[in-house]
Amino acid sequence: MSKLLVLVLWMLSAGVSAQPASEPPPARILLLNSYAPGYRWSDGIEAGLRARLDADGRPYELSVEYLDSRRFPDPQLREALLPVLAAKYRRLPQDLLVVADNAAFNFALQHRAQLFAGLPIVFCGYNNFRADAIAGVDDITGVNEEVDIVATVETALAIHPHTDTLVFIVSSKDASGVRQTEAVEQVAMPHYRDRYRLIELKDTRLDELNARLAMLPADALVFMAGLLGESRDGRPRSPLENARLIAAASPVPVYAFWEFMLGSGIVGGRLLRGSDQGQAAAERVLQILDGRRASDIPVLMTSPTALLFDERVLRRFGIRDAALPAGATIINRADGLWSRYRWQLVPVLLLIALQALLIIALLHVMRQRRRALAELQGERDRLESRVAERTRELGNKQAELAEALGARDVLLANALVGIMLIRKRRIVWVSEYMTQLCGYSMAEMLGRSTEFLYADAADYRRVGHDSPLLLATGRAYEAEHRMRHRDGSVRWCTLHGKAIDPSTLTAGILFVVSDIDDRKQAEQALQRANAELATLAATDQLTGLANRRRLLEALDVEISRANRYHQPFALILLDLDHFKAVNDHYGHAAGDRVLRATAGILAANLRRSDLVGRWGGEEFLVICPGTSARAAAQLAELLRARLAGNRFGAPEQVTASFGVAGHWPGRSIDALVKAADDALYVAKERRDCVHCEPPEAAAAAQPPERKNAG
Repeated sequence: MSKLLVLVLWMLSAGVSAQPASEPPPARILLLNSYAPGYRWSDGIEAGLRARLDADGRPYELSVEYLDSRRFPDPQLREALLPVLAAKYRRLPQDLLVVADNAAFNFALQHRAQLFAGLPIVFCGYNNFRADAIAGVDDITGVNEEVDIVATVETALAIHPHTDTLVFIVSSKDASGVRQTEAVEQVAMPHYRDRYRLIELKDTRLDELNARLAMLPADALVFMAGLLGESRDGRPRSPLENARLIAAASPVPVYAFWEFMLGSGIVGGRLLRGSDQGQAAAERVLQILDGRRASDIPVLMTSPTALLFDERVLRRFGIRDAALPAGATIINRADGLWSRYRWQLVPVLLLIALQALLIIALLHVMRQRRRALAELQGERDRLESRVAERTRELGNKQAELAEALGARDVLLANALVGIMLIRKRRIVWVSEYMTQLCGYSMAEMLGRSTEFLYADAADYRRVGHDSPLLLATGRAYEAEHRMRHRDGSVRWCTLHGKAIDPSTLTAGILFVVSDIDDRKQAEQALQRANAELATLAATDQLTGLANRRRLLEALDVEISRANRYHQPFALILLDLDHFKAVNDHYGHAAGDRVLRATAGILAANLRRSDLVGRWGGEEFLVICPGTSARAAAQLAELLRARLAGNRFGAPEQVTASFGVAGHWPGRSIDALVKAADDALYVAKERRDCVHCEPPEAAAAAQPPERKNAG
């Protein structure tokens, strides 16, 4: 009885849990990162972006792609990513694009039509942004990354009021370094020229830098706005490596402008943080997801900064906390009072705790004594009350059980699905509706193997093999099978199985059977209709060949395959000569016969891998995969001869002119078709001949990098 009660409660809870939950689909956001994982700046951008989106609470799905442009700056390497990104996000379309730093910004704008058409763009980490960078670009906004050199210098001068010399380390080795060099030379140095002695170390080698820094006076400050002018082991140093080398070589405080250099030996400063850029970009992402156009959201020109300092470096140069500006954050704080005097404080605290425990224990014993006296007085009454209460509970449980059994019987008798209890693949119990579903009485079904219910013996074996694997783990088994009625008819049904005890399947399996035959019939009819529509949409009704739409789809596939595997393929474009005269003299019915006969000759003389279709009017197009232009020209000559030797049932001979062009990687569909059309134009001047695109014309049309490849 308890098992049946569990069964009923399980069925009721399953009905409740089956209600579908309605929630909006997650917004798909693609983050295009200029650098590689592990680079603190761009990792901070991603962390800030995620933190703000998580705080908003709405569902989102963030995909991240890395260009790795710092370690591999060659633009051709980024071009190699195009087919990969196109394939990935053609299958997983995105709602919004976030680009981090200049390389990703430039890549996204250059390839937007191909990869990100229609996507709003939010940029961040773009160095020294100016409005002309997005002139004529629609649906874009973002966050400027611009170092405020004067603000950081002023912060340092407030900490070191007796400074006399300002040293700026700058670089022109990369685009970011050039922009910071311009800011130093055009803004900072003119601003301080009359008040301080200025030194600019530009593209300085490490050995020379060490010598110059060692000679600095004690009242100097160093500002790191660029990288060293040399590489180690054949690769550029990271910004963090540069900061460590410069801080180690400098006898005076070194300030920087980016948070990811903190911890390398620099004092700190008014620093740009990747997380601030990511959070500011996320604010614009949320506005776009709320329905606002990106172009209507102003670009944040004032870059967010934070006052950050390293305690270890502050102590090295004797800088007190009181000298720092208000609102400053200090990292690497030294241990506090507890860490210094832990072993002296622990015994004292233990003694105090022990005394407190003794007092608490004493109070507890006194309270327990008073409570025990009161409890002894009332124990007899409580015992009598419990006996009476237990008697009432037993009566209530019996009434509840009877009610549950009645509800079970009503539920099972009126269920609109078939229910079976199976043990060792034999029927132990069936519901009334199950007997109606299969046409047998309950007496005829009990004790029988379930094999007679399946229209296909293979389905019976498949259920016996697959269902125990799922049911033994506590999961439900679900499948669709054809079931046989007593009268011989076959109907589609779904089987939902659940083990009563997953650890012991012999305890029984409950199967719920639903009739889905009408739905399956409708699905199959819909599939047939869709297949017929697809065939009609891709077929020319007059000739039965592929139509122009089908040819364009095939061209796109062949060009992608040829580009990926570097395989040749060619086009043959042919046009019937003097076809208008056939229509004018013998009528359109004769012209239609000529077109159908031409289609039959072409189809009969091509390889299985070739595709021929009607391009338009009396023009036909042949796609020849894995074929060079020369081989395609030979095929065209064969087709020309076969057409010239056929009378088509017309009083006059009908001939055709052929144009042939070959494809190479990088050539577009339009360029390839135009080359074949140009060749056909030359052939039409003589009629009944084949003209192939000359090799010199093909070479002239190739991109420069392909001409020089050999």
